[in-house]
Amino acid sequence: MTRPKYPNSLKHMTIVTIIVIVFISVMIGSCLWTYSINTILELADRPERISTFHGILISVIPHIGLASIPVSIIVYIVDSVIANKEKQNKEVEVG
Repeated sequence: MTRPKYPNSLKHMTIVTIIVIVFISVMIGSCLWTYSINTILELADRPERISTFHGILISVIPHIGLASIPVSIIVYIVDSVIANKEKQNKEVEVG
């Protein structure tokens, strides 16, 4: 009994699907890593120096690229908490 041969179009679809998934993950990672690192630098009173190209390079690294979404959520929460505390301190100083 022989194994069924897959048509060439299925092989082509598989390659295209993998390329599309990698492209989407790299684009998401490039935006999120750029946001996360620049926000951390801003909170540390450092100049923002990370560009989208740096985000692409970081998102290509295995396992680190996957962490872009949770890291961005954590950075967003920390940034929001710090901004709210600063806003409350300004209200107390004015009031």
